[in-house]
Amino acid sequence: MKTPGSDPAVFIRLTEQRRGMVRTRLLVTAGGTAVIGLAASLVLTSMSLAVIAATAAGLLTLLGVIGRSADRPVTSRAVDSEAVPRLTADLIVTALGSLGIAELNKALKAGAEAGVRFPAPIMRDGPGFRAEVDLPPGVTAGDVIERRDRLASGLRRPLSSVWPSAEHDTHAGRLLIWVGDKPMSRAKPVAWPLVKNGKVDLFAPFPIGVDPQGRPVVVTLIFALMIVGALPRMGKTFLLRLLTLAGALDTSAELHVYDLKGGADMLPLEPVAHRFRIGDEPDDLNYLKADLKAVHADMSRRYKTLRSLPRDVCPEGKVTRELADRRSLGLWPVVMVIDECQLAFDDDPDTVALVTDLGKRGPAAGIIVLLATQRVDAKSLPTAISSNAVLRLCFKVAGQVENDMVLGTSMYKAGVRATTFARTERGVGYLAGEGDDPVIVRAAYLDGPTAEGVAARARAARLTAGLLTGHAAGLDPDPDDDCTIGILDHLATVWPAEDDKVWWDDLAERLAATYPGLYGAWTGEQVTSAVRPHGLKSIQIKRSVDGRALNRRGLARIALHTALNDRAEGQYEWPTYIPPAEPAGATREPDPGYQ
Repeated sequence: MKTPGSDPAVFIRLTEQRRGMVRTRLLVTAGGTAVIGLAASLVLTSMSLAVIAATAAGLLTLLGVIGRSADRPVTSRAVDSEAVPRLTADLIVTALGSLGIAELNKALKAGAEAGVRFPAPIMRDGPGFRAEVDLPPGVTAGDVIERRDRLASGLRRPLSSVWPSAEHDTHAGRLLIWVGDKPMSRAKPVAWPLVKNGKVDLFAPFPIGVDPQGRPVVVTLIFALMIVGALPRMGKTFLLRLLTLAGALDTSAELHVYDLKGGADMLPLEPVAHRFRIGDEPDDLNYLKADLKAVHADMSRRYKTLRSLPRDVCPEGKVTRELADRRSLGLWPVVMVIDECQLAFDDDPDTVALVTDLGKRGPAAGIIVLLATQRVDAKSLPTAISSNAVLRLCFKVAGQVENDMVLGTSMYKAGVRATTFARTERGVGYLAGEGDDPVIVRAAYLDGPTAEGVAARARAARLTAGLLTGHAAGLDPDPDDDCTIGILDHLATVWPAEDDKVWWDDLAERLAATYPGLYGAWTGEQVTSAVRPHGLKSIQIKRSVDGRALNRRGLARIALHTALNDRAEGQYEWPTYIPPAEPAGATREPDPGYQ
């Protein structure tokens, strides 16, 4: 039997068929080539360059479509790793469904009527998207905020790009979701607007950072006790330094700065601080306690002064900017800063009592207390102190108890949870007390050299205004003196008994001779600047020296006596001064020193 491949007739027939197919293809190819060549020549000779380019592009596209492979397309999906996909309602619903909240999942399965609703369109808000979401009944915004990491995973965004918050003005189920284009943890550090120029008024708001949308966040320190809490190395001390630098830029403010941690973060404030200590040695703690007693005693004097003012000058019975600027009243702002305050409170009920009373009664008298701790518990922040805090800032903390101790009772249940911050989100926390609702703030960053530059600018402004006092001016009392001995007492000690008025230069010489460690190189002008905050005014004093009449500025003894008596509330023990009797019928010009 012959196989199909061995039959000659079959071979001849197949060969003829192939020759016919090749002949036909050659004719078609030749004809097509002639037509294409003719068309190409017509195009090249009769059409413009633009038409030729368009025709070529069209032909290439047509050939590409005809010759494309089913399993290997000419183009693939576009991939742009930098672009951020738009936040959509479907994406949000999918992300919410992945949180593992039973009531939420049950509502989503039931359909749109019982599920998630969007009361407003999703829109751009700064460098990101903002969405308002009404959660199903029984589901609160706090339930979602607690699962911020899962929400970020469901939205396919980095954790520091997703910021859920509660809308307290509507209902507990209203959730706000802001999703940034870039993660906040990888964003450029926020610059403080007051680094190179500008000044601060502690009676008005000043910026401390921005919110996730990049909008400025401000605080007003006057009339406030502020507490700052956080885990270690989350930005607590840097924020406290920024707040203190803001106080330094208000030349009228008196700064009392204590860094009980013993580090170098607060060293830039030394050139402008009225009282300053670093460390938690017994001498440091005694110095702090003595200073607290002095400020507490001054608080009583301040209230006495406020009570004595006319109602049209002080209608509310508290310090105002205008009263603070009247140096003779002694009502300038006092900023008491204590970092790692738990070291001062441990087993010292007296210090706790002093700070508690300053926190309660001090604000209206212009005394501002700023406390910071990394050990958030009942001993570090006693309830008597924390319950009176007006301003609260909490960076990342470990749990609900610590969260509510810093931010306030029930804040965790309300969805204000500093526990959700990542360790990489340094300097990011919740600020409560400045507005109606707590806000997320990313604090401005100032490194050590930058802080030194700001402090130098603040010191120059204080020198120009003659308001450099205390430690910054070289007048630092010994702790054994309970911080009550100062330049006024030293002037009373060196005052010549036979003179009622003394030149400033003479007083400077006497101070240098008696207290060389404090006033060794002082001039009369420096003495004038040092006593100016106490309301003492210069007067013109005429004297005859070697037959020459000299007229120089100095101080009247009765003015010093009055200032000492006011400070001690009328109990200062100094010999009674009786001005010399005037001759009968004599007239005398008013002496500024007696005003």
